[in-house]
Amino acid sequence: MDYDVVLTQPQRVDVAAGLHRGSASVLYDLYVPSYVEYPASVLAPGRADRQARRLIERNQREYAAAIACGDGFLVASQRQKDYLWGALGQAGRLQRPTGPHGEARPEVVVAPFGLPAQRPPDPTRGVIKGRLVPDDAFVALWTGGVWNWFDPATLIEGVRLARRRDPRVTLVFLAAGHPSGAFVGQDAAAGVLDSREVRDLVEEGAVVFADRWVPHDERWGYLRDADVGVCGHFDSPETRMSFRTRFLDHLWAGLPTLTTEGGVLSEAICAAGAGLCLPAGDPVAWADGLVALANDAQRRAAMSDAALALAADYTWPRVAAPVLGLVQRLAAGDTAPRRHPRATEVAAYLAVALENRLR
Repeated sequence: MDYDVVLTQPQRVDVAAGLHRGSASVLYDLYVPSYVEYPASVLAPGRADRQARRLIERNQREYAAAIACGDGFLVASQRQKDYLWGALGQAGRLQRPTGPHGEARPEVVVAPFGLPAQRPPDPTRGVIKGRLVPDDAFVALWTGGVWNWFDPATLIEGVRLARRRDPRVTLVFLAAGHPSGAFVGQDAAAGVLDSREVRDLVEEGAVVFADRWVPHDERWGYLRDADVGVCGHFDSPETRMSFRTRFLDHLWAGLPTLTTEGGVLSEAICAAGAGLCLPAGDPVAWADGLVALANDAQRRAAMSDAALALAADYTWPRVAAPVLGLVQRLAAGDTAPRRHPRATEVAAYLAVALENRLR
């Protein structure tokens, strides 16, 4: 193999076995904690779908192989790092540090997603106000897809309550689905958006869908034409382990954020004064927050300034620096004793994968 380091997400166990038998160090990116995301994504409440459960088991086996054999790891937050250290300890992977102040091996570095150091020019005309909603609307923008681990229902009820006090409050979804037709299984989210209550709010103009999926390079115009960015989620393991990348767009655009409490980036935003964290499942709190910000331009401006200041912590040169350092150390041979998945682990994985494909 002509590489010193391979950077990858957890792979099929048979593929991982081949990678780890090579000479290159294998660095795993565990940014997305799919071990808590998959159950929320593919299993509906009360549903016993064998194929879905086998899919979850495949994912768990892939992560187990990565944790057992990885030469280094990337995570998105200190919270994820603590969780991974626990998993590494359970797997017997934590080795004595190389120095009195060094970390245990294998090494784990925090490297969240980043932002461009520069911002695009502002659009010459609005893409939301005056086109999708009235010019005087107060736009709360949901800035990404709507997946099963999110809670749009509580937010939508909050919007309905808020409009009784301020009819300008409007919820705009930047996207409702996924650009790929192969991405299926988000039944809970789809059911909420297709409910009679939401259809009534759509007819009223209180809820608007910008598109099925706004192209990535066009999102700046939507961010700059909104008043606040919003995202609701549940009090769940997925929320606690998450790093909501969409919130980085809020910071990049100087957009105040209203969100459910519990996530790492949610807490950072609220601690910095760049947004409001609301209790899970509380539509009244959402209504109060939306109405308060709709009628306080000075407060929104202060939140916008705080968001732009926090965005500086997430530029690509800053967040990528720990990754470059770890790659250099791995390339120099600074690793824990190397491992690879055993033949029995590969066979067990392939049996689950085959059953998952056939059913």
